[in-house]
Amino acid sequence: MLALLLVVGLFAGASLPVASNLFHPPWDKVAHAATFAVLAMLLAVALRDAHLLHGQSAISPVMALGLGWALAAMVGGADEIHQIWIPGRVADWYDWFADVLGSGVATGALWWLQGASRRAP
Repeated sequence: MLALLLVVGLFAGASLPVASNLFHPPWDKVAHAATFAVLAMLLAVALRDAHLLHGQSAISPVMALGLGWALAAMVGGADEIHQIWIPGRVADWYDWFADVLGSGVATGALWWLQGASRRAP
């Protein structure tokens, strides 16, 4: 649910003219990476916990992480395409790269933490 709210907020916020000047380079890329890191983590956790609906795990934790990353990357791409039609906004490959990188770092960190928690005595 939180992931859905974040996506709706991203698209609604991106439609506002003020959104083009919120952060100046290079901080705009940091904001992209951080936002999509949070989105990827929310998606991965939601997918991992989807088994609660049926009493058993529908997908593995690693699959949940991969899907969380892929879905966040797709939302980032859709957001950039959406900006083509917003006056004062520009679709930028570097913004999308920051989205993909941020979501990858976040899901990679979750993957590492899952492994570290299994190795702990």
